[in-house]
Amino acid sequence: MSEKVLLLTMPWATPVHRSLALGLLSAILRDHGIESECLYGNLLLPRRAASSVYAIQDPGHYEDRSAGLAFAPYLYPQVTPAQIAEEVAERHLAIVGREGHLETSHWRLDVAGQATRDKLVEQTLEDIEGAGICLERCMQRIQAGSYDIVGMSLTFETQLIGSLALARRIRQFRPDMRIILGGAACTSNQGVAILKAFDTIDAVCLGEADAIVVPLIEGLRTKPSKLANIPGIAYRGMDGVFATRQPEPIRDLDWIPRPNYDPYVEQKAASEWTGSPTVLLFETSRGCWWGEKHLCSFCGLNAETLTYRSKSAQRVMQDIAGLCERYDTTDGLQAVDNIFDPRYFADLAPRLAAFQKQTPVTLFFEIKSNINLNQMYQLAASGFGTLQPGIEAFNDHILSLMDKGANTIQQINFIKWAHQLGISPTYNILMRNPGETAQDYRDMIALLPYIEHLPPPNGIANMQLERYSPYFLNPAKYGIRHVRPKHHYRLMFPDERVDIDELVYQFDFDHDELDAPDLVAARRDFLIATLNWKAAFKVHRLIYHRWNSKILILDRRGKSDHSEWLSGLAADVFLFLDQGHPFNVIRRRFPTVPEQVLQAFLDRMVAAKYVYRHMPKDTYVTVALRVYEDQEQCRKEMDAAVEQSQARRRNRAAVPHGLVALEPAFASAPAPGSCGS
Repeated sequence: MSEKVLLLTMPWATPVHRSLALGLLSAILRDHGIESECLYGNLLLPRRAASSVYAIQDPGHYEDRSAGLAFAPYLYPQVTPAQIAEEVAERHLAIVGREGHLETSHWRLDVAGQATRDKLVEQTLEDIEGAGICLERCMQRIQAGSYDIVGMSLTFETQLIGSLALARRIRQFRPDMRIILGGAACTSNQGVAILKAFDTIDAVCLGEADAIVVPLIEGLRTKPSKLANIPGIAYRGMDGVFATRQPEPIRDLDWIPRPNYDPYVEQKAASEWTGSPTVLLFETSRGCWWGEKHLCSFCGLNAETLTYRSKSAQRVMQDIAGLCERYDTTDGLQAVDNIFDPRYFADLAPRLAAFQKQTPVTLFFEIKSNINLNQMYQLAASGFGTLQPGIEAFNDHILSLMDKGANTIQQINFIKWAHQLGISPTYNILMRNPGETAQDYRDMIALLPYIEHLPPPNGIANMQLERYSPYFLNPAKYGIRHVRPKHHYRLMFPDERVDIDELVYQFDFDHDELDAPDLVAARRDFLIATLNWKAAFKVHRLIYHRWNSKILILDRRGKSDHSEWLSGLAADVFLFLDQGHPFNVIRRRFPTVPEQVLQAFLDRMVAAKYVYRHMPKDTYVTVALRVYEDQEQCRKEMDAAVEQSQARRRNRAAVPHGLVALEPAFASAPAPGSCGS
């Protein structure tokens, strides 16, 4: 019987997400006549009734870089479980306390029921025990199979320690078995550093593996001398470790097959994780079109594959339809793209809207936040249930420091429009950004009472210095100095032969201004105010209804409910502000209203916190959520947005690689009259 390739993914990859890498690579090998099997090692991690420190049943904490420490004692026996438990507890409490900005005793910390060091240590020791069981279960399946090559996918470096520990056991079992690593945690210099430090690894894919996995398998099996000709890999030769030339990124993504998730379905059904949510991953694009122009200062994603490429709308629909037909999509489809292609508004959104009427499925995408209301209607009609817009801050100065290409008004509007159309916005706030000021945080604190009825951030944390980010690549430009790997990495890799500086992804750093007392105090005040927002958030606390030419505002934010009717020009102005406009634009839009009357009305709306006034451009934006009279009315407006997109397509209007034009709030000029309620 011929031997097969085993494709494998280890914890701490979340068990509720299928591995896109395994799904794609197994399909590619199948199409080239190479037999392979998949092993989801993350499904072999024991499942406890109580969530661990890393909330295994909630994948939100899986990217905590110290999570992989649970496997460290199995890679380095000299590292004791007690050492790991103490380090993890210290690291976790530091993260929850935002690394000094919040004393844990000043805030209720809810991690598996309580946030005591003893509990964290106890749970980490259980995680370490579970990691050992996982390794044993993986080896049992490997020993029962017939494999000559094992390929391990590492999306996050939290999977690295477990993968290396398993590789050592595999090599002890069968010294002739070839072991390959690949994935985002093996990119460029990191992959070379892994290969140099760990002789159990034979080759590493340093970038996209789709086009090279077949020649790599063939080279390892029959033609080792040909490895030097395969671009984008590092391999172990007779005289050391060699890295080949960087390949061109894959331009045509349409040729990549639809992922094969059959092994995951079968293995999960037989695992302890049966019954937990299952999210199917798919992709429509790679790279980042915004990053090609202005890479966000903190972002270390994509590394050498920043070039943006996207699938055709027709191919995306084939992938989605195929996944929906073959698998249970109750828990939705999640795109792994870094950013949504704005050209999809013209060709993909109408197809998705039509598909949703026959086969409803919830979609998740990451997207840039500066879209307009018409586009949000299209996304809602297309089944986008969750969007990750990359908010990061509600301050123009901080956003400009990050090079986000968005402003505060756009951030507010995105969250407002998404929420009112039933889309869940998931986002984070990043603090401790080079160049920020205490006033930036005081301004955001002043904004929070206006948006406390909108969905709060999922998380708020200090900016982490990541490899490949502009902050890392050009630290002097941002005043960053004394860059060094985070402390816990030395415990992960106590072997001095490991070049930690080249291997790891996150770093600590010093900055002369970021820890100034007044700035730290302002960040702490903002952090506490935001945590209070999260704790007190309730839906539908500031809403408005439209009845013909009138508007009813309902305010439930205070101790007692309040309502107010607006009609005539007052209603027209209120609706016009939904997009957000400077005063001079509002004045031109309503020329019949005396300036002092208009200003008085705006001041009253701001005082009631129905409208937010954003300085220094003197911009006004409605913050209340619209409640539709019925689902039919909402559907009509969604369909109108889709039809408008289709009309553009029929007219062959040019759709740039950017955002389509903002639609006017209303078409006709207002009737003369006074601006009063």
